[in-house]
Amino acid sequence: MVGLAGAGVGTYARSVTTTAERLRDTRVKTDRALACVRADPGASPVLIAVMVEFANKADRATHSNDERTAVIEVEQAGDSAKVAAEADIGVADATRQVVLDAHLAICIAKAKL
Repeated sequence: MVGLAGAGVGTYARSVTTTAERLRDTRVKTDRALACVRADPGASPVLIAVMVEFANKADRATHSNDERTAVIEVEQAGDSAKVAAEADIGVADATRQVVLDAHLAICIAKAKL
């Protein structure tokens, strides 16, 4: 087990049991991704705008009474962010990966509904 933690497995190595916890985890990842996209001089205005929407939806989801609908809305925004990051030829690989990580977080949340 020590090898897994040291290998950069991240938060998914621990047990995240509730939808609320998974939404909070997604929000942390979207906030980080948004910060990275904003700091990346090669990121397009489109990617920045899509990431702002993804981060805003993730934030609202953490306060939602309807977690199922919140997960679906965040996932839709995450899908758009993933496509935008993959299509943006100017964004750094590390920035693209952080966006993909945030997208993966909401996909996991949805899969565990």
